[in-house]
Amino acid sequence: MATTQPDPAGDALAPVLAAIQRRDPAALAQLYEQTADRLYGLIHCLLNNAQDAEDVLSELFLAVWHEPQRYDATRGPVIAWLMIMARSRALDLLRRHKQMRFTVAEPSAIDSDFLQAASHAPSPVDMLTAWQEGSRVQQALSQLSDIQRHLIL
Repeated sequence: MATTQPDPAGDALAPVLAAIQRRDPAALAQLYEQTADRLYGLIHCLLNNAQDAEDVLSELFLAVWHEPQRYDATRGPVIAWLMIMARSRALDLLRRHKQMRFTVAEPSAIDSDFLQAASHAPSPVDMLTAWQEGSRVQQALSQLSDIQRHLIL
């Protein structure tokens, strides 16, 4: 069975990334021009929010500029590396948004829950009356014989 290794020579973006590794800003602009639409489409599809998609895309190209050596040609073409990074960053953002929704409740929801619980709670007067009646019942039960108390309980 033959295994196919990625062919960096057949990857049109490999020389562009090599130039970025040499700190050529024109190469970063070229990479952006050739891939941004495709990457933005993927990110926007996952996030369904234009501003978030633009932010993730910017972060992605900033990461490419700062760490272009992270690309490994043996693992696939440059576009695949970029697509994987774009997908990962978009999913990370979705997780952060989801986590924030669960940790920060709406104030109106908190107020509503509090008011609902408070409306079902007995008033202090009711609690005192119940305690006093309970005390009287306990006193009355203590005056009964063990058998009588056991039957009532």
